[in-house]
Amino acid sequence: NLGAGLLRLNASGVEETDEFANVIGVFNTTDLTAMAGYGREIMPNLSLGGAVKLYTQKLRDASGTGITG
Repeated sequence: NLGAGLLRLNASGVEETDEFANVIGVFNTTDLTAMAGYGREIMPNLSLGGAVKLYTQKLRDASGTGITG
């Protein structure tokens, strides 16, 4: 059995504030996660599978990527 998914979260117009709660700017953030999995029955009542996820995030001028499995 195969499975796949894609999740996207975008937040635009997020207010940036200083330590006194004064608005000093606006920024955007985006998160994206792609995932895939596979599983199969090894014997009756026993299955084995695995999955992998790729995660990316962009926040203002910084970005990062990670992978799990």
